[in-house]
Amino acid sequence: MIFGLGKFQLFLALVIFLPAGSLRFWQGWLYWLIFGLMCLVLGLYFARHDPALVSRRMQIADAFVILGAYGFYVTFRENSYAASTVTVETGQPVISSGPYACVRHPMYTAAIILFAATPVALASWWGLVPAAMLAALIVWRLIDEEGYLARHLAGYTDYQQRVRARLVPGVW
Repeated sequence: MIFGLGKFQLFLALVIFLPAGSLRFWQGWLYWLIFGLMCLVLGLYFARHDPALVSRRMQIADAFVILGAYGFYVTFRENSYAASTVTVETGQPVISSGPYACVRHPMYTAAIILFAATPVALASWWGLVPAAMLAALIVWRLIDEEGYLARHLAGYTDYQQRVRARLVPGVW
């Protein structure tokens, strides 16, 4: 479990800091540290109290954790304007290639996958409660963000007509 967590933390660091282009990204360090400590504490607890469950769940759920982290990577690679605070810069184009050709908010899709898969990978069923709350917050933020982008980003309303899916193609 520790080895797997170490590999994931390395992968997560690459996903966070490569798109940022710098290690001077304190928000990235804070997230990386909190996420790693959370995974370590939960993983150690369940490895001690229910190792068979951890073993069974890690095989499938870890793939979804990696998929979620990879979703962050492809989103940041495609859209250098992606940020934690929604703003529109002068001359900013609407990004409609890569994952943005399928869903309007691929970073949020990746986050929901990651939030849902992490507690399962750690065999923490209680962890699904905050994961569901985080998913609800993402949906609320997404709706607010879409209104802002439609008002401030030229061409965004046309993009909304072309790419109908917000998070999941064919669903929403």
